[in-house]
Amino acid sequence: MPKYIACADLHISSSRPRYRIDNYENTCCEKLKWIVNIANLEFARILIAGDIFDHTRISWELFNKVTDIIQLADQKPYVVHGQHDILNHAENLDCSPLMALHKAGCIHLLDGDYICNQGTYIYGAGFERDIPQVKHKGTNIVLMHKCITEGVPPFYLPDALSSKEVLRRCTQFDLIVSGDFHQAFQATMGERKLLNCGPMMRKSKDQQELKPQVFFIDTTKRIYNPIQIPVQPPEKVFDLDRIEREIENGVTVDTTALQKLFKESTEALDFKVVVEKVRTETEKFQYITYEEVQNLFEENECPS
Repeated sequence: MPKYIACADLHISSSRPRYRIDNYENTCCEKLKWIVNIANLEFARILIAGDIFDHTRISWELFNKVTDIIQLADQKPYVVHGQHDILNHAENLDCSPLMALHKAGCIHLLDGDYICNQGTYIYGAGFERDIPQVKHKGTNIVLMHKCITEGVPPFYLPDALSSKEVLRRCTQFDLIVSGDFHQAFQATMGERKLLNCGPMMRKSKDQQELKPQVFFIDTTKRIYNPIQIPVQPPEKVFDLDRIEREIENGVTVDTTALQKLFKESTEALDFKVVVEKVRTETEKFQYITYEEVQNLFEENECPS
Protein backbone atom coordinates (compact mmCIF):
# COMPACT_ATOMS: atom_id res chain seq x y z
CA MET A 1 0.00 0.00 0.00
CA PRO A 2 1.12 3.61 -0.60
CA LYS A 3 3.87 5.09 1.54
CA TYR A 4 5.23 8.60 1.18
CA ILE A 5 8.02 10.90 2.29
CA ALA A 6 6.61 14.43 2.47
CA CYS A 7 8.76 17.55 2.31
CA ALA A 8 8.57 21.16 1.15
CA ASP A 9 10.52 24.39 0.83
CA LEU A 10 13.79 22.88 -0.35
CA HIS A 11 14.91 26.30 -1.68
CA ILE A 12 17.85 24.80 -3.56
CA SER A 13 20.31 27.49 -4.62
CA SER A 14 23.98 28.08 -5.39
CA SER A 15 23.81 31.46 -3.60
CA ARG A 16 25.19 31.19 -0.08
CA PRO A 17 22.99 32.96 2.47
CA ARG A 18 24.42 35.54 4.80
CA TYR A 19 26.14 33.93 7.80
CA ARG A 20 26.55 30.51 6.13
CA ILE A 21 30.18 29.46 5.61
CA ASP A 22 29.78 26.07 3.92
CA ASN A 23 29.42 25.21 0.24
CA TYR A 24 25.70 25.88 0.29
CA GLU A 25 24.96 24.38 -3.13
CA ASN A 26 26.63 21.10 -2.17
CA THR A 27 24.79 21.07 1.16
CA CYS A 28 21.46 21.53 -0.62
CA CYS A 29 22.25 18.65 -2.97
CA GLU A 30 23.36 16.37 -0.13
CA LYS A 31 20.10 17.03 1.72
CA LEU A 32 18.12 16.21 -1.43
CA LYS A 33 20.11 12.99 -1.84
CA TRP A 34 19.26 12.06 1.74
CA ILE A 35 15.53 12.57 1.05
CA VAL A 36 15.72 10.39 -2.06
CA ASN A 37 17.66 7.69 -0.19
CA ILE A 38 15.23 7.56 2.75
CA ALA A 39 12.30 7.34 0.33
CA ASN A 40 13.94 4.44 -1.51
CA LEU A 41 14.72 2.64 1.75
CA GLU A 42 11.10 2.97 2.87
CA PHE A 43 9.72 2.01 -0.58
CA ALA A 44 7.97 5.39 -0.49
CA ARG A 45 7.13 8.06 -3.03
CA ILE A 46 8.32 11.61 -2.42
CA LEU A 47 5.73 14.40 -2.07
CA ILE A 48 7.05 17.96 -2.42
CA ALA A 49 4.70 20.79 -1.42
CA GLY A 50 6.40 23.57 -3.35
CA ASP A 51 9.61 25.59 -3.69
CA ILE A 52 12.11 23.03 -4.90
CA PHE A 53 14.22 25.97 -6.08
CA ASP A 54 14.89 29.25 -4.33
CA HIS A 55 14.44 31.16 -7.60
CA THR A 56 14.19 30.50 -11.33
CA ARG A 57 17.64 31.89 -12.23
CA ILE A 58 19.58 28.77 -11.30
CA SER A 59 22.52 27.68 -13.38
CA TRP A 60 22.35 24.78 -15.82
CA GLU A 61 25.01 23.08 -13.73
CA LEU A 62 22.81 23.14 -10.62
CA PHE A 63 19.73 22.15 -12.61
CA ASN A 64 21.58 19.10 -13.94
CA LYS A 65 22.72 18.15 -10.44
CA VAL A 66 19.15 18.30 -9.14
CA THR A 67 17.92 16.33 -12.16
CA ASP A 68 20.48 13.59 -11.57
CA ILE A 69 19.56 13.31 -7.89
CA ILE A 70 15.78 13.22 -8.43
CA GLN A 71 16.21 10.53 -11.08
CA LEU A 72 17.68 8.30 -8.38
CA ALA A 73 14.22 8.04 -6.79
CA ASP A 74 12.65 4.63 -7.38
CA GLN A 75 9.22 6.27 -7.69
CA LYS A 76 8.59 9.54 -9.53
CA PRO A 77 7.96 12.36 -7.00
CA TYR A 78 4.63 14.21 -6.97
CA VAL A 79 5.13 17.97 -6.76
CA VAL A 80 3.25 21.28 -6.64
CA HIS A 81 4.83 24.65 -7.35
CA GLY A 82 5.62 27.37 -4.85
CA GLN A 83 6.12 31.06 -5.53
CA HIS A 84 9.91 30.61 -5.67
CA ASP A 85 9.56 28.04 -8.45
CA ILE A 86 8.06 30.57 -10.88
CA LEU A 87 9.44 33.74 -12.46
CA ASN A 88 8.49 36.88 -10.53
CA HIS A 89 5.84 34.88 -8.64
CA ALA A 90 3.75 34.91 -11.86
CA GLU A 91 1.18 32.30 -12.82
CA ASN A 92 3.03 30.99 -15.87
CA LEU A 93 5.05 27.88 -15.12
CA ASP A 94 6.34 27.39 -18.67
CA CYS A 95 9.57 29.36 -18.18
CA SER A 96 10.65 27.63 -15.00
CA PRO A 97 13.20 24.97 -14.01
CA LEU A 98 10.34 23.17 -12.28
CA MET A 99 8.46 22.74 -15.55
CA ALA A 100 11.68 21.52 -17.18
CA LEU A 101 11.91 18.80 -14.51
CA HIS A 102 8.33 17.84 -15.29
CA LYS A 103 8.85 17.82 -19.07
CA ALA A 104 11.97 15.71 -18.63
CA GLY A 105 9.91 13.12 -16.77
CA CYS A 106 11.78 13.55 -13.47
CA ILE A 107 8.71 14.64 -11.48
CA HIS A 108 4.95 14.64 -11.88
CA LEU A 109 3.79 18.25 -11.49
CA LEU A 110 0.25 18.47 -10.12
CA ASP A 111 -1.34 21.74 -11.16
CA GLY A 112 -5.04 21.67 -10.35
CA ASP A 113 -5.34 18.02 -11.35
CA TYR A 114 -4.93 14.70 -9.58
CA ILE A 115 -3.29 11.32 -9.97
CA CYS A 116 -4.28 7.89 -8.67
CA ASN A 117 -1.59 5.93 -6.82
CA GLN A 118 -2.64 2.44 -5.72
CA GLY A 119 -6.16 3.54 -4.84
CA THR A 120 -5.06 6.81 -3.24
CA TYR A 121 -5.98 10.03 -5.05
CA ILE A 122 -3.45 12.85 -4.82
CA TYR A 123 -4.47 16.37 -5.81
CA GLY A 124 -2.34 19.46 -6.32
CA ALA A 125 -2.89 23.11 -5.42
CA GLY A 126 0.28 25.11 -5.97
CA PHE A 127 0.90 28.74 -5.08
CA GLU A 128 -2.27 30.85 -5.51
CA ARG A 129 -4.17 27.91 -7.01
CA ASP A 130 -7.67 26.97 -5.89
CA ILE A 131 -8.22 23.81 -3.91
CA PRO A 132 -9.53 21.18 -6.36
CA GLN A 133 -12.75 19.25 -5.85
CA VAL A 134 -12.50 15.57 -4.96
CA LYS A 135 -13.73 13.35 -7.79
CA HIS A 136 -13.49 9.85 -6.29
CA LYS A 137 -14.25 8.04 -3.07
CA GLY A 138 -11.29 6.58 -1.25
CA THR A 139 -8.21 8.07 0.40
CA ASN A 140 -7.75 11.64 -0.84
CA ILE A 141 -4.59 13.68 -0.31
CA VAL A 142 -3.91 17.26 -1.37
CA LEU A 143 -0.50 18.91 -1.74
CA MET A 144 -0.72 22.66 -1.36
CA HIS A 145 1.62 25.60 -1.16
CA LYS A 146 -0.18 27.94 1.17
CA CYS A 147 0.96 29.81 4.26
CA ILE A 148 -0.59 27.80 7.08
CA THR A 149 0.30 28.33 10.74
CA GLU A 150 -0.29 25.90 13.57
CA GLY A 151 -2.24 28.42 15.62
CA VAL A 152 -3.72 31.84 14.90
CA PRO A 153 -1.58 33.57 12.22
CA PRO A 154 0.53 36.50 13.44
CA PHE A 155 -0.42 39.99 12.29
CA TYR A 156 2.44 40.24 9.79
CA LEU A 157 1.02 37.31 7.76
CA PRO A 158 -2.39 38.72 6.79
CA ASP A 159 -2.96 36.10 4.07
CA ALA A 160 -2.10 33.10 6.24
CA LEU A 161 -4.64 30.60 7.55
CA SER A 162 -4.55 28.56 10.73
CA SER A 163 -4.33 24.78 10.48
CA LYS A 164 -7.71 24.54 12.16
CA GLU A 165 -9.30 26.76 9.51
CA VAL A 166 -7.75 24.78 6.65
CA LEU A 167 -8.91 21.46 8.11
CA ARG A 168 -12.38 22.92 8.57
CA ARG A 169 -12.53 24.09 4.94
CA CYS A 170 -11.00 21.00 3.31
CA THR A 171 -13.23 18.30 4.75
CA GLN A 172 -13.06 16.25 1.54
CA PHE A 173 -9.37 15.43 2.10
CA ASP A 174 -8.07 12.81 4.49
CA LEU A 175 -4.58 14.30 4.45
CA ILE A 176 -3.26 17.77 3.66
CA VAL A 177 0.47 18.20 3.00
CA SER A 178 1.47 21.87 2.95
CA GLY A 179 4.49 24.05 2.38
CA ASP A 180 5.37 27.76 2.54
CA PHE A 181 5.38 28.43 6.29
CA HIS A 182 8.85 27.60 7.59
CA GLN A 183 7.92 25.77 10.77
CA ALA A 184 7.14 22.07 10.77
CA PHE A 185 4.07 20.86 12.64
CA GLN A 186 1.13 18.50 12.34
CA ALA A 187 -2.50 19.14 13.21
CA THR A 188 -5.48 16.81 13.56
CA MET A 189 -9.23 17.18 13.24
CA GLY A 190 -11.05 13.93 13.85
CA GLU A 191 -9.33 11.33 11.70
CA ARG A 192 -8.01 13.90 9.23
CA LYS A 193 -4.47 15.23 9.34
CA LEU A 194 -2.53 18.28 8.18
CA LEU A 195 1.26 18.08 7.86
CA ASN A 196 3.22 21.30 7.37
CA CYS A 197 6.70 20.18 6.38
CA GLY A 198 8.92 23.14 7.20
CA PRO A 199 12.14 24.00 5.31
CA MET A 200 14.91 21.65 4.24
CA MET A 201 17.70 24.19 4.86
CA ARG A 202 18.72 26.56 7.65
CA LYS A 203 19.16 29.83 5.80
CA SER A 204 19.21 32.52 8.48
CA LYS A 205 21.11 33.00 11.72
CA ASP A 206 17.88 32.56 13.68
CA GLN A 207 17.59 29.02 12.34
CA GLN A 208 20.82 27.71 13.88
CA GLU A 209 18.96 25.32 16.18
CA LEU A 210 16.24 24.43 13.67
CA LYS A 211 15.76 20.70 13.12
CA PRO A 212 14.67 20.25 9.48
CA GLN A 213 12.50 17.21 8.91
CA VAL A 214 10.41 15.19 6.51
CA PHE A 215 7.29 13.17 7.28
CA PHE A 216 7.01 9.43 6.71
CA ILE A 217 3.41 8.61 5.78
CA ASP A 218 1.70 5.22 5.67
CA THR A 219 -1.91 5.86 4.66
CA THR A 220 -3.05 2.32 5.43
CA LYS A 221 -1.75 2.29 9.00
CA ARG A 222 -2.37 6.04 9.47
CA ILE A 223 1.25 6.64 10.41
CA TYR A 224 2.57 10.22 10.16
CA ASN A 225 6.05 10.20 11.67
CA PRO A 226 8.56 13.07 11.46
CA ILE A 227 12.11 12.10 10.52
CA GLN A 228 14.87 14.63 11.17
CA ILE A 229 17.18 15.49 8.28
CA PRO A 230 20.82 15.16 9.41
CA VAL A 231 22.49 18.54 9.91
CA GLN A 232 25.93 19.79 10.91
CA PRO A 233 26.39 21.61 14.25
CA PRO A 234 25.83 25.38 13.88
CA GLU A 235 29.55 26.13 14.29
CA LYS A 236 30.31 24.03 11.20
CA VAL A 237 28.02 25.96 8.84
CA PHE A 238 27.38 29.37 10.43
CA ASP A 239 29.80 32.25 10.96
CA LEU A 240 29.18 32.47 14.71
CA ASP A 241 31.94 35.07 15.20
CA ARG A 242 30.30 37.41 12.72
CA ILE A 243 26.90 36.89 14.32
CA GLU A 244 28.37 37.67 17.75
CA ARG A 245 30.14 40.79 16.44
CA GLU A 246 26.92 42.10 14.94
CA ILE A 247 25.08 41.44 18.18
CA GLU A 248 27.73 43.46 20.02
CA ASN A 249 27.45 46.27 17.46
CA GLY A 250 23.67 46.38 17.75
CA VAL A 251 22.96 45.03 14.27
CA THR A 252 20.91 42.10 15.60
CA VAL A 253 17.70 43.31 17.21
CA ASP A 254 15.76 42.37 20.30
CA THR A 255 12.49 40.79 19.22
CA THR A 256 10.42 42.32 22.02
CA ALA A 257 11.68 45.79 21.16
CA LEU A 258 11.01 45.17 17.48
CA GLN A 259 7.44 44.06 18.19
CA LYS A 260 6.88 47.22 20.23
CA LEU A 261 8.20 49.38 17.38
CA PHE A 262 5.95 47.65 14.86
CA LYS A 263 2.87 48.35 16.95
CA GLU A 264 3.81 51.96 17.63
CA SER A 265 5.15 52.91 14.20
CA THR A 266 2.28 52.16 11.88
CA GLU A 267 -1.04 50.42 11.47
CA ALA A 268 -0.28 49.40 7.89
CA LEU A 269 -0.94 45.74 7.09
CA ASP A 270 1.66 45.47 4.34
CA PHE A 271 4.65 43.73 5.92
CA LYS A 272 7.27 45.38 3.70
CA VAL A 273 5.82 48.84 4.36
CA VAL A 274 6.06 48.21 8.09
CA VAL A 275 9.64 46.92 7.88
CA GLU A 276 10.75 49.85 5.72
CA LYS A 277 9.23 52.33 8.14
CA VAL A 278 10.98 50.73 11.09
CA ARG A 279 14.30 50.57 9.21
CA THR A 280 14.24 54.21 8.11
CA GLU A 281 13.13 55.61 11.46
CA THR A 282 15.35 53.46 13.70
CA GLU A 283 19.08 53.56 13.07
CA LYS A 284 19.98 50.26 14.74
CA PHE A 285 17.62 48.31 12.42
CA GLN A 286 18.81 49.77 9.13
CA TYR A 287 20.87 46.71 8.15
CA ILE A 288 18.17 44.16 8.94
CA THR A 289 16.61 42.50 5.89
CA TYR A 290 12.93 41.70 5.38
CA GLU A 291 13.70 37.99 5.62
CA GLU A 292 15.56 38.39 8.92
CA VAL A 293 12.69 40.38 10.43
CA GLN A 294 10.16 37.79 9.33
CA ASN A 295 12.32 34.96 10.68
CA LEU A 296 12.49 36.75 14.03
CA PHE A 297 8.73 36.80 14.26
CA GLU A 298 8.27 33.24 13.01
CA GLU A 299 10.71 31.96 15.65
CA ASN A 300 9.52 34.11 18.55
CA GLU A 301 5.91 35.25 18.17
CA CYS A 302 4.07 32.68 16.12
CA PRO A 303 2.49 29.88 18.17
CA SER A 304 4.21 26.51 17.91
